[in-house]
Amino acid sequence: IGQENYMLGTVEILEGLDGEDYIAFPDPELCQPGAATTHDAPVPEETEGVFEDLLFKDSKKNKSFVVTRERKGVKKAKLSYRVLESKKDGENVKTVVEVYLYTGRSHQIRVQFSHRRMPLMGDRRYGSGKDNCNIALWSYRLKFVSPFDNEENSYSSVPDTETFPWCLFDKSLFL
Repeated sequence: IGQENYMLGTVEILEGLDGEDYIAFPDPELCQPGAATTHDAPVPEETEGVFEDLLFKDSKKNKSFVVTRERKGVKKAKLSYRVLESKKDGENVKTVVEVYLYTGRSHQIRVQFSHRRMPLMGDRRYGSGKDNCNIALWSYRLKFVSPFDNEENSYSSVPDTETFPWCLFDKSLFL
């Protein structure tokens, strides 16, 4: 399972440029980290959707980019999202988004949301850092079948709902 460098817990927050914020979570069936967009990002036009892109990773800069054509080093990336809740926070709107990863590319959630003007909150590398917080990225659930004993394993971790930005949302979203 791919993990972002700033992953906490076992959800990710994205920060945008246009007055909206989001938080997103992974599908427990797919065992992947989730994402959340926040701070000045537009709410997705659809309440759910799929992002499919071609990603290129520049290893020297340790940064990935959405590109328009296949070439050496380019990989397909796919995720789906579902808006769970939106909240007004002063002048900004923050929206919790559940994210399902189908591929595990480097910085995938961060890159794909940032490319759509919804970078992760606190993500200085991909366009945001306005909130004076760490990147809001939280993998809240991990579920998989062990290859060793065929047993299903499930792990979960709830973000600190007393701290920003998690405190803005209904706590039941994290359970």
